[in-house]
Amino acid sequence: MGAAGGSYALVAAAHPVFGRAEVYFAESARAMIASHRYVTPRYLGQPFFDKPILSYWAIVASFQAFGVTHFAARLPSLLAALATAALTGTATARLAGKRAGLAAAAVLSSSYLFGYFATLSMSDMWLTLFVSAACALLFAGSVQASRRTAAWWLASVCLGLAFLSKGPVGVILPVGSFLSYLALARELKQIRLQHLLTAVATVGVLAGVWFFALWRENGTHALYAFFIEENLLRFRGQTYSTDRSFGYMPLSFVVGGLPWTLLLPAVGWEFWRKRREWRTSVEGRGQMMLWCHAAVVISFFWLSRMQLDYYILPALPAFAAMAGMYLARPAARHELLARIGGWALAVTLILLGAAAGVYLWPKPGGESLWSGEMLAVWVLACGLAMAALLACGRHAPAYAMVFLAICGGSALGAEAGSPAYRRYVPVADYTRAARQNGAATTLALSSDLDLWRAEFAFQAGQVPQRVDTPKELADFLGGSGPRMAVVPESWTPGLAGELSGRVRVVDRRPGLAKGVTLATLLDSAKLQGSLAPVALVSNDGDDGAGVVEKPTP
Repeated sequence: MGAAGGSYALVAAAHPVFGRAEVYFAESARAMIASHRYVTPRYLGQPFFDKPILSYWAIVASFQAFGVTHFAARLPSLLAALATAALTGTATARLAGKRAGLAAAAVLSSSYLFGYFATLSMSDMWLTLFVSAACALLFAGSVQASRRTAAWWLASVCLGLAFLSKGPVGVILPVGSFLSYLALARELKQIRLQHLLTAVATVGVLAGVWFFALWRENGTHALYAFFIEENLLRFRGQTYSTDRSFGYMPLSFVVGGLPWTLLLPAVGWEFWRKRREWRTSVEGRGQMMLWCHAAVVISFFWLSRMQLDYYILPALPAFAAMAGMYLARPAARHELLARIGGWALAVTLILLGAAAGVYLWPKPGGESLWSGEMLAVWVLACGLAMAALLACGRHAPAYAMVFLAICGGSALGAEAGSPAYRRYVPVADYTRAARQNGAATTLALSSDLDLWRAEFAFQAGQVPQRVDTPKELADFLGGSGPRMAVVPESWTPGLAGELSGRVRVVDRRPGLAKGVTLATLLDSAKLQGSLAPVALVSNDGDDGAGVVEKPTP
């Protein structure tokens, strides 16, 4: 857990700009603190009903404790991820022993998609935590009749928190999984009316308080926007539609669980081979519950017209538990599928390390945009060490090398890539310049750079005004008080005649204004094709100075 937490923290701290949908959560939480209004999330000044409140409150608490920074925005997700890994390990250990629990926690925390979203300021890791906790408690109550009422009440608390994290899906996924399990186990009679009434009341109280406050503050439109537009119509593809290929969700599960889903055939075969134990042992019934949960998560979003890869996150703890149980079995070391899976992992690491070395190693006389030498060396060394350990029959240390390769590689990659992010998305440099120019400085941003608007709002504490033409830029800079604007460089020559002596170009540089991804930064040809010259312009020039350019920092 320490290695995973350290890796997550380094990655979360290294990225100076938000990715995916992070900025919606972080900027809305910052606006809550600025306005002292904590019921309705507001994004760029407008009410934002996309997600329930729990994730926003967690980020608000982090901001108040550690300051308004990118790392503080991501810290709640990081803690939720570590809690989910610990929960997965503990629950697996109760089913199959400590070795299985340790392996399950390691598998989950080093799975591709889980590790990625552990470092993002979004609501999905909270959903994964509470859905996993609800499933664990529902199963525990099923196999322990004496503790059933208490366990299922705690599960309903987790269902309420999952609802406050992501909405109705936080109840649908664990309840659907548990009912599927009970049907297969022929134990549906366990559920009594009092259990249902208690669960409905608990979820209703936990989630209902905030929804009532939301209704009081915004009216019925807020409830319609959340329940109908952002949930029902989104599921049906009427609000958003992604038009994915038929197998997108199962493929997302396989890719999201890499590298450990290379063991999926072996894990599935082992479960099928022991099908006679499905109803006769607690471990067998636990695996049946885990398979039901993974299947329900994938199937539910497979039916939706709105499909995103990270929707399968709640299924990854279930797979990690099954993989941990499989890896902890002594017999697995001698099985053909296990040996094939182990060597496939080792070869994958070796090939990735070699490819990274070829791609990222500095070219003689070339511009080094991405210092990834240590990343390549680390992954290659872990792959070679794993191969050597497998050859010696030391399977447990060999699989540990996969965990170390991913944790170390993630931290090294993030640290190496940070300068490129800072160079081509200069929001931090420009907001720092605005603060140095004075607290009263008003900011503006051209419509060409709208993807930076929320990032500027978060870092500068104000929503930049929008300018659509050079004429609007001139009118903005001619206003009263200190003003700064970030615009395409092609707009600046006309300012010399119109506002001669009153403006200066503080900085010029190429910038990424149409999406920032790791793939763009790694591909030099794609990077050069995506860059557009931008300029930071200020109205604080000296008389007669004209347009003055400062060196790029």
